[in-house]
Amino acid sequence: MASIIFSSTFANLVSANEITDTQSPTNATSESNVTDETNSPTVETDAPTSETATSETENPVEETEVPTEATENTNPSEEQSPKAALDDEEDLDELEYEEISFVVFEIYAKDKDGVEHLYSEFFVDGDEGSQVTVPIKDMYSNVISVSGGDFKLVGNNAVGTLKNELVVKVLLDIENFQPSDNIVILNFIDENGDYVYGSPFVTIYGEPGSTAAYKPPTIAGYKYAGPSTLIIPDADEMDILYERLQLTATVTHVDENGNTIGTNSSITGKIGDFELLQAIYIPGYTYNSASNTSGEIYPIFESYILYEFGASDDTIVLQYNKSSAINNSTNAKKTNTETTKTLPKTGMKKTYIAVAGIALVAVGIAVFSKKKNIDK
Repeated sequence: MASIIFSSTFANLVSANEITDTQSPTNATSESNVTDETNSPTVETDAPTSETATSETENPVEETEVPTEATENTNPSEEQSPKAALDDEEDLDELEYEEISFVVFEIYAKDKDGVEHLYSEFFVDGDEGSQVTVPIKDMYSNVISVSGGDFKLVGNNAVGTLKNELVVKVLLDIENFQPSDNIVILNFIDENGDYVYGSPFVTIYGEPGSTAAYKPPTIAGYKYAGPSTLIIPDADEMDILYERLQLTATVTHVDENGNTIGTNSSITGKIGDFELLQAIYIPGYTYNSASNTSGEIYPIFESYILYEFGASDDTIVLQYNKSSAINNSTNAKKTNTETTKTLPKTGMKKTYIAVAGIALVAVGIAVFSKKKNIDK
């Protein structure tokens, strides 16, 4: 779109120059006519000359209208720019899609005649060319072999490199295996019925009432809460229940050199929970930034941050810079009016309604963004 806009602007400049050029002869002609009028001995010879001059000056004016229409014709292209911009956004979404690789794990088992049948399948996604470790033996009983790409069986895991549309074959030894065309999708949900982050997309073939040769895997931030044995239901889907683990995030305060300058505190929550925090007042310092090792941090407003618990315990590092005497005086006055209300166990200041409103908007954006990625 930038090239179109530039081209249109350049056309306007050219048309403006053309208008200037066409007016110059007109002015010259009119000046010559005035000179002829004063020097002409009779009026009769001047009349045709003036008519000719008038027609000549009118023609350039009509010619100048043509470039004007040409410049107006460039406007529709500018009006189409929102659509083009939307197309560009769609192209970016497709580009982001292309950067994610999907590897299909197909699980086979042999019947009594030694014929292999598809028993289950699941998908693993990630960055193209990245190394992944899949706890295959923790998910399926009696794994015999793993093949496909450079994937191989290492201990209890299938280890290999992600390549888009790669199919990895896993062979199981299931006693008295009975092949079936009945397919069941496994839905991994937590105690609130929400999606379990990090869970695989799994389907299993089996007759209703039969025992599934599948073991729900260990997922960071959760513990399996279902039965020890899975029975294939007479339905298209089956819920696999997990519970979120209680996690702790330790909050530390350091200067620009990493030296501790405040008392540590802690907050508790579960994966996906949000906590609104504010940096505490430390004499001689001004809050600068926040970092962590797990979960997500969303800067909200001045010294406020929105923290989302990840899949494991975390350490939130609040970093401060040395401040001037003027800033110290201002911060001290501000803090004296706000430190009367603090969050329990954290030493973090209680926020006002406006900041809470901003935080709620940020939570909505974060959750919507994750839901969009899950739906993809």
